[in-house]
Amino acid sequence: MRSALPLLLVLAEVAMAAPPVQRIQEMLVRGEGVPLSLQWDMGREGEMRRRLLIEGGMARLWRAPAGGELAELGTTATLTAGQRARLLSGLRSVGLATLRSVGPGDPPADRVLTLTVPGSPPLVFRLPRSQWPSPPGGDATGLAAFLDALADDLERAATARQPVPVPRTAAELANLQLKLQIRPRELPGGTVIIERGVAHVVPQQGTRSSSPAPRPFQRRLTQEEIARLLQALADADLDRLDETVPPRAAPALGDADGRLVTLHLLPLPDGTQAERQPRGWARFFQDLRRSPAAPLLEELAALLLAPPPVAPPRSLREVVGRDDLVLSWSAGGGRQVTLRMQELAPELREALRQAVIIAAPYLSARGRSGERVLSLSAPVGGRDHLVGTYGGPLAAWRRGHTAQLAHLLESHLERATGQGAL
Repeated sequence: MRSALPLLLVLAEVAMAAPPVQRIQEMLVRGEGVPLSLQWDMGREGEMRRRLLIEGGMARLWRAPAGGELAELGTTATLTAGQRARLLSGLRSVGLATLRSVGPGDPPADRVLTLTVPGSPPLVFRLPRSQWPSPPGGDATGLAAFLDALADDLERAATARQPVPVPRTAAELANLQLKLQIRPRELPGGTVIIERGVAHVVPQQGTRSSSPAPRPFQRRLTQEEIARLLQALADADLDRLDETVPPRAAPALGDADGRLVTLHLLPLPDGTQAERQPRGWARFFQDLRRSPAAPLLEELAALLLAPPPVAPPRSLREVVGRDDLVLSWSAGGGRQVTLRMQELAPELREALRQAVIIAAPYLSARGRSGERVLSLSAPVGGRDHLVGTYGGPLAAWRRGHTAQLAHLLESHLERATGQGAL
């Protein structure tokens, strides 16, 4: 039996030698649209122009202002199965074999169709938009209308505001506002807004609670909290939340919680994302708890349940009587002793507490420098907050209501440095 390979090669050569119109029509009949490159130019020279290019199932768009050069808009769209079917139908309906471009004396063309298949010269048709053939269904179902509409869609996509991206770094998070709102029902809820590294928290009580809601507060997030938050945002995969957690109009059957959660990513007016489109999601609490967004929900909801931070004292009067104060006594020349009341023996701690109570009303009259300087601090949130600094001559410290305090501090200074004035 003789090989069929030579015959196939001959047929391939005949097909390659066929006119471009015939080859394209054969592809359209067989539905082979992938090898075909289509270019659709809209507008005339000197006017605003656009160019649509479809090849390999992808559509791209260029645009030029009047008298300017074409520039790609940067949007690429994959044709859907319906769009591919309509494109093939439109190309079949125009009658490529009989289609003719405008000639001398005809109205100028503002639409140019260029079709190219591998191995053949391009096939070009130039016609005014109004003269492009329309199928029996009317112009709206024709090839020209389809290509114009596809170009319009790509242009709208290119010029539309892009959505705010999910932040991946602390710098990106600092340029956005992250907002979580939980609508309370029986269980509590509230609002958390994170902006420029600061959490603004407004708790709300549910109907089960008889006590008042905790007061609103704000505090700066720690580096560890920001790192956890960024990891939770990455794990939540918010770009695919519509797939992983489809929205519901009402809580699921058996969802006794029923609280609605809304999450927003909002651009700051003066941030790098100011021109971006805000994004938002609304889901029920229990649906999010069973999704990749659970760590993000827990991280933000924990701020609603956390007690408000303790405000640092603003005056000596607010800390008088406490037994956890920190007193630093400086005598110049690098001599200094620091006493943490919590670390002292009970008797000494109580003696020092009483000495501070007696001296407190008279400390504010002293300056901030002198032969002896007392710096008094109070622990707040794990850190020592300076309440005040009081100075003066040692002789003045030894007189009146400050004498007992000066005596205790001077005794510790002498033991700590081996020097003193007592």
